[in-house]
Amino acid sequence: MIGGVSSRGGSCPDDERLQAWMDGRADAEERRALDAHLDRCPACRRVVALAAPQAPPEAALPRGTTWSRYVVLDLLGAGGMGLVYTAWDPELDRRVALKVLQPGRADPALRARVQREAQAMARVAHPNVVAVHDVGVEDGEVFVVMELVQGAHLGAWLQARPREADEVLGVFLQAGRGLAAAHAAGVVHRDFKPENVLVGDDGRVVVTDFGLATATGAALDGARSVGRLTEAGAVIGTPAYMAPEQHDGAPVDARSDLFSFCVALWEGLTGQRPYAGRTVTELRASIACRDLQDPGDRLSARLRAALERGLSEAPEQRQRSMDELLLALAPPPSRWRLPAAAALLVALSVGATAWVHGQPARACAEAGEGLAAVWSEAQRAEVARAFGDGAVAQEAARGVVARLDAWGGAWSEMRVDVCRGARVRVDLPAPVFEARVRCLDRRLEELRALVRLLSVPDAELPTIGRRAAWALAPVSRCADVDALLAPIPLPEDPAQREPVEQALRALAEVDALRYAGRYRAGLEQAVALADRAGALGYAPLRAEALEVLGDFQERTGDFAAAAVSLREAVLAAERGRDVRRAARALAELTWVVGHQQSDREDGLQAATHAEALLEGVGGDLEISALLASNRGAILMDQGEHARAEQELRRALETRLALYGETHPQVAVALVNVAATLSRQGHPAEALPLIERAAAVYAATVGEHHPLSAQTLLNLADAERELGRFAEGRAHAELARQRVLAALGEEHPLVASAENVLGLVALGEDRFAEARDHLDRALLLVERARGPDHPFAAHYGAALGEALYRIGDYDAALVREQRAADLYAQLGDEALRGGALYILGRTKLALGRPAEARADLEAALTIAATMEPGTVHEHAARFALAQLLGDEAEARRALVGLQGAGPIAEREAAEAAAWLADR
Repeated sequence: MIGGVSSRGGSCPDDERLQAWMDGRADAEERRALDAHLDRCPACRRVVALAAPQAPPEAALPRGTTWSRYVVLDLLGAGGMGLVYTAWDPELDRRVALKVLQPGRADPALRARVQREAQAMARVAHPNVVAVHDVGVEDGEVFVVMELVQGAHLGAWLQARPREADEVLGVFLQAGRGLAAAHAAGVVHRDFKPENVLVGDDGRVVVTDFGLATATGAALDGARSVGRLTEAGAVIGTPAYMAPEQHDGAPVDARSDLFSFCVALWEGLTGQRPYAGRTVTELRASIACRDLQDPGDRLSARLRAALERGLSEAPEQRQRSMDELLLALAPPPSRWRLPAAAALLVALSVGATAWVHGQPARACAEAGEGLAAVWSEAQRAEVARAFGDGAVAQEAARGVVARLDAWGGAWSEMRVDVCRGARVRVDLPAPVFEARVRCLDRRLEELRALVRLLSVPDAELPTIGRRAAWALAPVSRCADVDALLAPIPLPEDPAQREPVEQALRALAEVDALRYAGRYRAGLEQAVALADRAGALGYAPLRAEALEVLGDFQERTGDFAAAAVSLREAVLAAERGRDVRRAARALAELTWVVGHQQSDREDGLQAATHAEALLEGVGGDLEISALLASNRGAILMDQGEHARAEQELRRALETRLALYGETHPQVAVALVNVAATLSRQGHPAEALPLIERAAAVYAATVGEHHPLSAQTLLNLADAERELGRFAEGRAHAELARQRVLAALGEEHPLVASAENVLGLVALGEDRFAEARDHLDRALLLVERARGPDHPFAAHYGAALGEALYRIGDYDAALVREQRAADLYAQLGDEALRGGALYILGRTKLALGRPAEARADLEAALTIAATMEPGTVHEHAARFALAQLLGDEAEARRALVGLQGAGPIAEREAAEAAAWLADR
């Protein structure tokens, strides 16, 4: 039974009447009256919800049940009014959270309210609001489909271990931004509490159940308990967070959420709620008497003042909005509302007026407000609109907003800290302060340029947007004082200085094109900017402009021009005393000349030069990781896979130290290490690294980004090498479908998918199917990248093998010879050896044994030197032994093939059959 004393107001029915309504003991007239009252009284609905029994697990839908289009997987949890499941969305190929109202519990009015509020929330796109993907009715019951957030609710997060106050406040500020976004969309939560906030494993905080908890009663979220009133009426859970107007059954608005938010934050910071009360009645009296519990020294004066105002009994005495409350607590940059021009002036002039009036602390608190002129709610909305209305597009838009929010938060935090160092702590000398401010201003210009680019509607935005947001230069570079002070200072003469600063701002625009992958569009601007920088005579600017130009030239395939630009960038950087810029340009030159131009010696010399420069300035982790990665690529090209693995693992470890587990650069490093393992014949060790990379890409750039698709193809290829052909085919086909949907049928990644599908078919002895896939792959890659591209060699070599297996030897000969010649031009001996192996077998089948022997001997020499102990060596050894009739060598090859795993099964069977016939 609910306690018999009503605490909600004189006009509300007592709890005994409500209990009779829930038990079905009320007559028809009484039920109609109570239905009408419940429809207008949120407080009584809350009491009914809290007293409702939990849905029994046995009432759950069985695994595999199809609900609308969603396939039920597992039951996550149960609430008084519904159940929540993990489910699979086959159309978008992702896991979701499926919430279904408990059959028979919700009346038509409640069902309608759930639908209305879920539909409203589906219009809110914000990183701190759980995304509502779908809402509908199935078998007469309302369901809501949301994103599946991996993590714990805020209550559990707070209890998991002791938390620092700044950490707690940071999580609540994220949640507050989610509430503010909902309020802006006209949605009031009405049930904010720690159990309705999820802290994701990736650190993202999302608020759930906007309006849904009020409408449906008990929470539908999994793995959380719902607060209830006991027989004695003790306050446990939800009522403790309710605003007084909710207790009284009065109308609620966004200020009701402010009260609940302040209760939860007070509790999170102090370990106790602000108002005490053994029962709801006592709690309501404490609020009316303003009987706040003493927080001791656990709240600063600023936080206490803000929270006490938010905890006022009368809504009109609280802050006017969530934005105002967040500003008073610890203003997140996205919520500051200064006019754009004034905010930018503050960022550039460091609030000079405030210093005059002797208010450095206050001025420093405002120093980060320049971000509001660049990244605010208005810009967020523009970006979301530019991405389009589709589910994939809006998912990408949310990812971009989340990333830029995080970047902006880091920028603002550092900007305020730099100001405090100079004006409050007085531990930053003026030159250091000025250098760091200039650096932060440049980073802000880069953000401005990128936001402008992402705000222009474009069909490619869902593909390029998230990678572009992650490509922004990290704010942390503005903390490296040595690097900032080392280059020659800007000209002191304003007439000379202003053109340089204008060129630096233009560089931000060019960088935005680079981040977004608009290489053709950016190349022309980069050429003009490099010429402009050269004319200005400021060496550090010229070095940076030339480095950017070299990057554009490399990415558009003009490797010779890129090498020239990067060498000039090194010289300009050294003239300008910008040692790290010189080392970065040398690291990029290592890639261009050592890998792209196949000049291994020159590439490794550039890397050695870069290391010497870095050693002289105490090192740089970013550049060191880039050097290790590029040096590893060169060693892979040379077939020195063990040494390559060492370098690439070093790059991985450095990037993990720099960025943590979840960053696209970490995914790149994981894939590179996996590639070395595969080339050494260890696909089983490569597989988990590729799976980790796929998870990182999905969490950062999104499942539909080309990087994610390419990683799926890497995964499929590793599975193929392990003989898991069905899994490999499924992953390759999934990648192909995603690329076709997002990028169209002409994209080069479609060719990659066709290639992997062809290789899988080869492994399964489905040679005609393999030929068709590989023929399409080669056609697409030659059309997109040209006939001399390395991928044309790869796909042509695989097509030649398919043709050989079919018995079309003349066609196989043409394809394999072309591949071998291309590999020779590229300097890739290991892959040339593979082409020579098929070429030799093809010539043998055509009755040209002398030529076949030359090719097979060359293939065996290359494999034994560059890939010893792998299937390539054993297969070439057997083919040559077969040609020469050398049974001893054939047996030796058979032993090696039998130990080489599933990928060598066909060759092992051929060797065994030949020996048996002999």
